Amino acid sequence: MKALKIFAFVVLAFLFSGCPIFNNDNDFVYTTIVGKTPVNLEELNTEYDDFNSDLPYDARRQHIYFSSNRNSSGANFDIIYKYFDISYHEKDDIVDIYWPDVYPHDLESAIVNLANNTSDQLGPLFLEGLKGTDYFFYAENDSGNFDIKVIHTPRLDWGSYKAQKRLFGPVNLKGVNSESDDYYPTINTDYTQMWFCSNRENNQFDIYSVPLNPDEYFYEYLNKTDLVITKEEVLSGESDDKCPILFGDYMIFTSNRPGGFGGFDLYYSKKLNNHWTAPVNFGAQINSASDEYRPFPFEIGGKNVMIFSSNRPGGKGGFDLYAVRIEDI
Repeated sequence: MKALKIFAFVVLAFLFSGCPIFNNDNDFVYTTIVGKTPVNLEELNTEYDDFNSDLPYDARRQHIYFSSNRNSSGANFDIIYKYFDISYHEKDDIVDIYWPDVYPHDLESAIVNLANNTSDQLGPLFLEGLKGTDYFFYAENDSGNFDIKVIHTPRLDWGSYKAQKRLFGPVNLKGVNSESDDYYPTINTDYTQMWFCSNRENNQFDIYSVPLNPDEYFYEYLNKTDLVITKEEVLSGESDDKCPILFGDYMIFTSNRPGGFGGFDLYYSKKLNNHWTAPVNFGAQINSASDEYRPFPFEIGGKNVMIFSSNRPGGKGGFDLYAVRIEDI
């Protein structure tokens, strides 16, 4: 059984635009084939902790935000970024990841420079919101515990003629934060509900939800003091349940509840008739005797892929990022 301190949580976030690639070229050379057995994303990983994922958009060439303690040789976590290509090749039924040499754009550089400081920054989540506003969520422990924060920007400020390139924040979302640790937000596609995890009750991590108003800016609405925050009882057991990620009708999360394969495992639950079903373990094909953290599933070419983190043997050291194709959901 492994113990993982809260400050060791590392998360990554992918910002995707464009459509999946369907490449049937016979001369195409595969780089990192993602199959039913987890594959180490070696180009992202180091001897330090690099883990957890979030993928809000369909894939092609993208920049990836993630948290790592590599810059401080293991001392504290910063948000950094890298680029990759992901494609589905119908001829061979292969999902492949390629690592191009691409320099960061102005938006990524500005977000990272604004978010990072001497505290830990974990769990980045980029979201294209309504009302022409984009959001960059993450958690920071500058107050002694982790609070969910957000940086926001008018979308046209980065992709239009005479763009002003403005960022606002970080804003501490006081309406959902507590005196305990709060992080890993995930939001549904119609912007009406947010889930996150917190150890606000009995120092045990559970999964909570809060309704959203899509007609209001998130940075204003989530600061209200009268928000109704509900613990998701079916998703929250007597152990630690963390890192919720919504994928269609499914909630995927990590838990060290009894009955797993050791440490933290990955689980999923489906919403039927407005109720969550009993969580199901992803099984030994994905989980191990080590820790598996912050899953994030996405679809490319009609195939489901999940990126997650693990400190299993055979990696580069600490937590590494892995990718796997999933058929359970």
